[in-house]
Amino acid sequence: PDTALARRVAAMRRDGAPASDPAAFCRLASRLDAADAVADMAAWSRRRSDPCAHPNEWPDSLGAVVMATFAKLGAYDWRPAIAARRVPTLVVQGTHDFVPQAAGDEWAAAPNARLLRVRAGHWPHVERPDEVLGAIANFLDAR
Repeated sequence: PDTALARRVAAMRRDGAPASDPAAFCRLASRLDAADAVADMAAWSRRRSDPCAHPNEWPDSLGAVVMATFAKLGAYDWRPAIAARRVPTLVVQGTHDFVPQAAGDEWAAAPNARLLRVRAGHWPHVERPDEVLGAIANFLDAR
């Protein structure tokens, strides 16, 4: 990880930035978080929207929602339900995703499923929007 960036994020948190300037704190903290989840930081930097402009995307807000969601899910395993699905399904996974590639293979093994691997990390739609959105459009148009 970028230790200088991590120190800046920690200093901003210590100095109260999440409350006093949450959007700026979000932008800096998201750069640090992206280092573990993004394959192409240049593409990440060119993303088409600014999630940090929205309070629900600020780290403290998003973290609370994610933790509450996973706590309510408990021990879940959707693989049997996915394997039984018969509807057309497009599975999109980055080749550098921290989620194991075998998980994408397993989801795409369902009947009528297709797998699109994109040279990206965990958010391929952000790193490679034209490729992913084009594939989704083709899938929805049944091409």
